Amino acid sequence: HPCLVTSDRWTPSNYPITENIRAIYLTLEKLIQSEETQVNGIVILADYKGVSLSKASHFGPFVAKKVIGILQDGFPIRIKAVNIINEPRIFKGIFAIIKPFLKEKIANRFFLHGCDLNSLHQNIPPVILPEEYGGTSGKLDISAWNELLLASEEDFLHDFSQLVLPCDSSPHDMLVSGDADEKQCDDSLRGMKPQLYYCY
Repeated sequence: HPCLVTSDRWTPSNYPITENIRAIYLTLEKLIQSEETQVNGIVILADYKGVSLSKASHFGPFVAKKVIGILQDGFPIRIKAVNIINEPRIFKGIFAIIKPFLKEKIANRFFLHGCDLNSLHQNIPPVILPEEYGGTSGKLDISAWNELLLASEEDFLHDFSQLVLPCDSSPHDMLVSGDADEKQCDDSLRGMKPQLYYCY
């Protein structure tokens, strides 16, 4: 199952990086409901077109470590590949910082393509890509997926109400504070699920 993440319309002042993390998490939550996805896993295509240096600075090592914790340790989904396209130059530096936190198997599934569509097509067949990425499956249209997520709000809220936030920490502190105790951060990676639910 392909999963597309785009960043060109992201305005950090309106939607902090934590909101992006929550949105990605809810997307994964919905994807995992499919038995086919549970068996086959997903391939992520992350498009960082339009992400300036100022935007990239919001995605620092602390936030990156949290996301990595969710993807490889805190969520029951098989990540088959993470293809990153149109990434800014600074991303290579950020990736070098977070790579030590990645398990070797996951690290080997990250592919940085820059603006090279031919490189992307070696990993993802054009037949399943939209025209915007040199594919043949028509124009990119995420409206149906957006509607599906919005229609699932009541289900999300019902599931979230079954989870309890640890009494000694707030969601904001766990997701945003870069000064938090490192041991607490490491111990909390597996506890991110209820906290992100609560944040939503």
